[in-house]
Amino acid sequence: MSEFWIYFQIGLKHVLDIHAYDHVLFLIALAIPFSFSDWKRIVLLVTLFTIGHTMALMLSVFDIIVIKVNVVELLIPITILITAFFNLFTAGKSNKKESINIVFFITLFFGIIHGLGFSNYFKSILGGDATSKIVPLLEFALGIEAAQILVVFVVLILSYIVQTVFRFSKRDWTLVMSAFVIGVVIPMNKYDKAYLRIAKEWSLLSYCKRKQVGAIIVRDRMIISDGYNGTPSGFENCCEDADGLTRWDVLHAEANAILKVARSTQSCEGATLYITLSPCKECSKLIHQSGIKRVVYHNGYRDDSGIQFLIKAGIEVEHISILEE
Repeated sequence: MSEFWIYFQIGLKHVLDIHAYDHVLFLIALAIPFSFSDWKRIVLLVTLFTIGHTMALMLSVFDIIVIKVNVVELLIPITILITAFFNLFTAGKSNKKESINIVFFITLFFGIIHGLGFSNYFKSILGGDATSKIVPLLEFALGIEAAQILVVFVVLILSYIVQTVFRFSKRDWTLVMSAFVIGVVIPMNKYDKAYLRIAKEWSLLSYCKRKQVGAIIVRDRMIISDGYNGTPSGFENCCEDADGLTRWDVLHAEANAILKVARSTQSCEGATLYITLSPCKECSKLIHQSGIKRVVYHNGYRDDSGIQFLIKAGIEVEHISILEE
């Protein structure tokens, strides 16, 4: 039961993550043209999206399909924009069966695209043989479905209030919200990418030759700490031994950043850690204990035990592989 809840929660957080709001934006664009009287249709659309999402994960997890991350990351905002623009051009027009069929098709297709965007991360937290991967996939899909229905329900309630209390026409409400979605999608992820670029620049200060890693801690859109991998204060700035291996006393970037906070008047509680390399299992324990609630990383560490620990601890983890806008 506990394992079911872990993957169910991952599915919930995947949709409801306020920092990775592409999923919510797509659902808003999808649900805006509908009302409570269309509940069967909207539930079917949501389920189609979940099916497409799960299909993509399954194909990726079993290495049946492999698509470059940069291609998928480009396609995800495009799918949201297409849905929003579709609403703009069809707002106020009578519902036609042809339009509905198109919406069903693109919803399934967009579910596949969004699933591929999450596949690398999901593969990193799954272990075991092929059979053992199926159950977590289904548990994750249930979490996605539940979160999507919740989001759509909230959108329908807002639509009802705006159209009945504030006397907005359905057409005007659709136009306003679709324009809102388009306006939010265009700069999507810009802050996360900007902070990761800062962490990458900070990594260049490291004296380590094997691997330079940088980290910054952000709280309420303010950088409260920074760090890079290196030896403790007062020791020689040499990270490798005679054999070229990393010395045991080298501190990781995230550890240095967290220790800086501990020596200041700031707190890591509720903060986000941006780091160029995903945390190791030892530093993951430190991250959890410090109160950090979100970790965004650029490159993956060879051992994903740290990432798996963070997820089980309830910390949001996001992988951004492309930093260029």
